[in-house]
Amino acid sequence: MILGKLNLTEETDLDFSLEIFGTSETAQTARLVIENKGFDISCHCEMINGEVKAKIPKLKGILPAGVYESRLEIVVGDKIFTPLKEQIEINPLVEFDVTPKKPVPVKEGVKVSVKAPMVSEDSRNKTGMTELELNIQKAIKEGYEVSKVNDNYIMKKGELYAGLISEQKILVAKKEYATLSELLDGLS
Repeated sequence: MILGKLNLTEETDLDFSLEIFGTSETAQTARLVIENKGFDISCHCEMINGEVKAKIPKLKGILPAGVYESRLEIVVGDKIFTPLKEQIEINPLVEFDVTPKKPVPVKEGVKVSVKAPMVSEDSRNKTGMTELELNIQKAIKEGYEVSKVNDNYIMKKGELYAGLISEQKILVAKKEYATLSELLDGLS
């Protein structure tokens, strides 16, 4: 039979009623012993008005979770009595391992998907798209990412700036640049 269930991270009180008969002597001390393979844990008890209170400390780091034999020992005179032998269950500890994630830097820019903007009919060709929309589609087909920065459409390859797109043409730089200002200087 299981006497009680304990948590590793909490102090626990177990209360017993005690009746001594067959002697005129009174109990001097009481202890609750939790048996382990290499050592036993002895918890001293308080005795008040025929009640025994065992105060079991936090056992985290002392005992692992599991079921242990236990006994209540009462010292009367020069004799030790063991009126109770039961098992105590120690519940497994629930722990969380939390590791902070490294913050991901936010990349500057805006990705744009072109919707049909309001344009006059004469600025559209036979496909129904403006020259700007056609140039953006062409750049995307060639493997560039297109972002809109203010009123400009910028072409990128990964993290590097590669060119500009306008209504009239696509300007591709001779090399790719790390910043937008370097791209603008390279195209001038």
